[in-house]
Amino acid sequence: MTKLQHNTEFLCQEHLGVIINTDGVPLFKSSQTSLWQVYLEIGNYPPAIRFRMENTICGFWVGQSKPKLELILTPILKEIDRLNILGFSFDSPEGMKTVRIKLLFGVFDLVAKAKVLNMHQFNGNCGCPTCLHPGEHQGSRVYDPNTSYPIRTVEGIEEAGRRAVAHKQGIKGESPLHNYMHLVNGVPPDYMHCVLEGVTKAMLKLWANPSQKQTIFYSKRS
Repeated sequence: MTKLQHNTEFLCQEHLGVIINTDGVPLFKSSQTSLWQVYLEIGNYPPAIRFRMENTICGFWVGQSKPKLELILTPILKEIDRLNILGFSFDSPEGMKTVRIKLLFGVFDLVAKAKVLNMHQFNGNCGCPTCLHPGEHQGSRVYDPNTSYPIRTVEGIEEAGRRAVAHKQGIKGESPLHNYMHLVNGVPPDYMHCVLEGVTKAMLKLWANPSQKQTIFYSKRS
């Protein structure tokens, strides 16, 4: 939960909190056509309802090239902001009710996250969205965990966005999210790709790979 969620007026059962996600997929192996979807998950709902298609898909884009995400996201973000301020009203058995919608945070894989935040990817200089670690190029971009760098701040990101000609601190320009959510705390690491398909997958390969049978961590058959 981010600091933006600590709002006692908002945290009541008549308000809805949404989580935004976008990602792109190729439609055909033989062409460059890709599909980018925008999802909004209602965090108040239990998973069985939250992840139904009719409750998640908010918009999509199909084209021959990668889209400018601000063109897709900005109308959606503006509408969420309007619903956060004005809400929408309806008749209920208890009488007229007004429900407001608030954008809580966004979850993206590393490629989509770089596009949404308008910054370098993980394999580029200063490609970490959380801190100012520049990384080091050693065939691929490596981030030494034994070094310490300052945590990014919203003010620093916005200032870097305004001075984006030099790609300061890995920021290419202004993010479409900058007026709507916290650009550091509101974009957490993607657990599925970073842990389950990243670290966990790499560890399983090392434990089970016969080429590692001479190592102490190799999982031998009993």
